[in-house]
Amino acid sequence: MICKECGANIPDGFEYCMKCGAKADALQKEISTQDRVGERETVKIIGNKKRPIIIGAIVVVVIVVAVALGNNFLGVEKTFFEDIPWGTDAETVKARIEEEFELFKPIPDYDEAERTITTMFGNFEEMEGVGALCSFDFNYDNKLQSVDLFASLTDESFYTKAGMVDEIVRKYDERYGDSDFRAGFMDTYTWENEDTTVVLTCITEGLLHIKYSSNK
Repeated sequence: MICKECGANIPDGFEYCMKCGAKADALQKEISTQDRVGERETVKIIGNKKRPIIIGAIVVVVIVVAVALGNNFLGVEKTFFEDIPWGTDAETVKARIEEEFELFKPIPDYDEAERTITTMFGNFEEMEGVGALCSFDFNYDNKLQSVDLFASLTDESFYTKAGMVDEIVRKYDERYGDSDFRAGFMDTYTWENEDTTVVLTCITEGLLHIKYSSNK
């Protein structure tokens, strides 16, 4: 019997094609009379025409689910500040800051005694008129271990104080997953995974403290 899927021979008594796995009982063979010259076998294949469509639909569903889960896992794991992993050396962090941020002034050389890089930049989280004072803290090996930010409105901002909080929380929820909100004298929002804890604290109206800490 000839497999209708791949054209391979299926030995008598076998229920599936050994090459592609197609089911043999879905096939029907019609062999014409053969003479001694070796006339070719004529095969009429009757199969379930819907099966390729069903298989295709299943493949599409699997791909869609895999992509969706992949994006979700990526978002949850991506909790490093600006994708700068913990343990990055001070010089590399400094170079990344200078490359990616709209700095208010140049960053001074790294001081190993202080083990801190401090800078100010505008348009925090691509929010026009929202400035941030940012401190990158390093361990004794001069490797990044935490990031502290103080975000506030500038005179050019069109955000309200409440609007700034809502927009940052919305962005972080999309990036890191739903936050753990705790109301109090200073409301807090927390995002966490195995690598990082991110805590946003509303210190006063219009002033936020955001801390990224390594969990390692």
